[in-house]
Amino acid sequence: METSDKETGYSFSERLPFYVVVQLVSVLLPGAGVLTEVTLLGIHYARHPGTDLGFLTDALSGIRGAGIVLFAAVGASGAFVLGYLSRELAFGLVGRLERLTRRRHPDSPGWHRVRELVGSDAADALVRQHPVLDLVAGDDSKALKTWVAGGGHVADADLEVFAYSKLWLRGRSAAFRVDFLELEINVLAALLGPVLLFAVDVLVIGDEPMAVRIAAVPAGLLVCAAVLRSIRRLRRAERWEALRNLAFEAAIQEAEARQRPVRNASRAASSRPADRGRRT
Repeated sequence: METSDKETGYSFSERLPFYVVVQLVSVLLPGAGVLTEVTLLGIHYARHPGTDLGFLTDALSGIRGAGIVLFAAVGASGAFVLGYLSRELAFGLVGRLERLTRRRHPDSPGWHRVRELVGSDAADALVRQHPVLDLVAGDDSKALKTWVAGGGHVADADLEVFAYSKLWLRGRSAAFRVDFLELEINVLAALLGPVLLFAVDVLVIGDEPMAVRIAAVPAGLLVCAAVLRSIRRLRRAERWEALRNLAFEAAIQEAEARQRPVRNASRAASSRPADRGRRT
């Protein structure tokens, strides 16, 4: 059921466009790039007259009528599958890097930062309001699991609290949602496959000098390393901001509850002179 209150979170009509945008910019479009690069590699190693690009251009120019619709449908399907697999491989790599890091530094500072930010009393009240937070606020140490969840995440207490915080904010507060970070992370993860394949294409089928073609591979690896670093930074920021915004949302609710009687009393006081004037 849709809601007309924009401050309560996503309605279905808002969730669907966001999902479509995520799939478009992080799956379909990068997948089209991967499909094109793989096609060029395949043409290069297949026997054909003329150059690779010339042969591909001639083949595409020969498509007419219903063949265009069929070619577009097959191309979009292939691009979606390749883009999805490329993004999943990227998330798997990011998750593996995160697990290696967290084994060396297992303690998550997120809840400690929240307690320092809002104070011990407000933090305790937040746990009472959201008991799931006791997973990270309690005294029991959490153990890392050996299996992974979607996106290469480790299925531990931090992930459950992050998922709860994000779902609560998404359903209750439009101002504190962290979906823009989710979108940015997905887009960056989808870039890894096309960048690596582009470097391979330049090395294998490029007509540049050999030094330039060889340099394309380390350049592509450097770009991928920078993208991986950004993804890890944004994933840490996403978890922190979801937890922080959950605390902020609770603090704002409490502040509004304290101010409501003051506003009501002020409105009542301002309406009395007008009432006396009407009686006279």
